[in-house]
Amino acid sequence: YLTAGDWHQLSGRYSTVEYEPALETIADSILKIADNSIPTICKLVGVPPESYQEKKARIIVTDVLDVSNGFAIENTTVIFSVSSDYLTSWTGNQTWYIQVLNHELVHLVTYRKLRRTVNIFGTIGYVGVPRWLWEGLAQYFSESWNAYRGDMYLKRALLEGNLNLDDLESSKDYHLLYAAANAFTRYLADQFGDSSFIKLLSYKEKGFFYDFDAAFKDTYKESIPVVFKRFLRHMILFYGDKYLPWVLLLLAILMGSVSIALVCLIRTIIKAKRTKEINWLTVLLL
Repeated sequence: YLTAGDWHQLSGRYSTVEYEPALETIADSILKIADNSIPTICKLVGVPPESYQEKKARIIVTDVLDVSNGFAIENTTVIFSVSSDYLTSWTGNQTWYIQVLNHELVHLVTYRKLRRTVNIFGTIGYVGVPRWLWEGLAQYFSESWNAYRGDMYLKRALLEGNLNLDDLESSKDYHLLYAAANAFTRYLADQFGDSSFIKLLSYKEKGFFYDFDAAFKDTYKESIPVVFKRFLRHMILFYGDKYLPWVLLLLAILMGSVSIALVCLIRTIIKAKRTKEINWLTVLLL
């Protein structure tokens, strides 16, 4: 068992890292990543970077067998340092430590941005903030859109007709929750600009309590259900336009219609070349 005396601490410009003795090399790397990332994240979220010189982010690096994760609570984030081979399938071109740390740092900065008067009583002030906003912003500002963190689960839910507003808050399917939050946040950025997030988070900064529903309507001029319906239509058209030509091509081949098959194939090749998404192996096999 570790005692308080077994822990060590490193201090940087914007953060401190507390770590177990065996994790000194990782802790040093994490401190450098945090000090480089925090000013950038602050600018994206609308928080003065100088506030982290006055009160630094607290990072705890620890180790639990078979746990590869991280979590954040207000000004503290905990990073479990052991990662595994499968993580490379969803961290894309980033290392595990960079992605998980930056993800949690976005949470920390968002917590600070959403502090209101009521937070003198603790984290009660964050009760009305939906889970999708926390996770959507963390993924948008620290990760790329990829299969494991979005596309695979969102596509399946859409094609099966199972994606709805409740999935932004569902605790039954965390994969879909993260994917839906990721996609919905990116949709807002695409339609309204990611500067709208600063306006959303800045709503009545001197107020007693952060009213998320009022902030959303003030920023986007419509309620979440209304905007989500347009997002759903957008995603249906996106996936439908992406996969429909191949479905029609397959049906044409099965029906023996050479002319329809050729039209579908030519249309698909032209579009794929334009978007650089062509799979030439598929074309050759067809």
